[in-house]
Amino acid sequence: MENENAAGKTALMLAAFKGNTECVCHLIEAGARIDHADRSGLSAIHYAVDGEHRATVQRLIELGADPNAKDSNLQWTPLLRCAGLKNNGNTDVAQQLILMGARIDEQDVHGKTALHNAIICKHAALCQLLLEHGASLTIETKVIL
Repeated sequence: MENENAAGKTALMLAAFKGNTECVCHLIEAGARIDHADRSGLSAIHYAVDGEHRATVQRLIELGADPNAKDSNLQWTPLLRCAGLKNNGNTDVAQQLILMGARIDEQDVHGKTALHNAIICKHAALCQLLLEHGASLTIETKVIL
């Protein structure tokens, strides 16, 4: 059931990005693989984060999506993406990920954590949330920021 478009995206990824939780559930029931990744290593949960859909993120994890799945480029988890995309920084989505098992101090290929990404992208409220949930202040990156 993993028919992809020219960009390597599936119907499940599109439904997740659009926040169509009901459609996400129907697609998974019909056999769509929840962990199927596109050419960049992004799966439906990454797309739900990109679309800033807390309820869809929650349902995907309840159905078996890995809240710590890493993409194949920067090794970003959904939480790292939430913090690292300039147009995101959604605290509701980040809170849901944390409550459902996202590792706060997971590092990407450059050693950056979600806190590093939130600082770089000036997501002050997300920085506060991460710190409230125990984000480390001492993890060093492999690159100069």
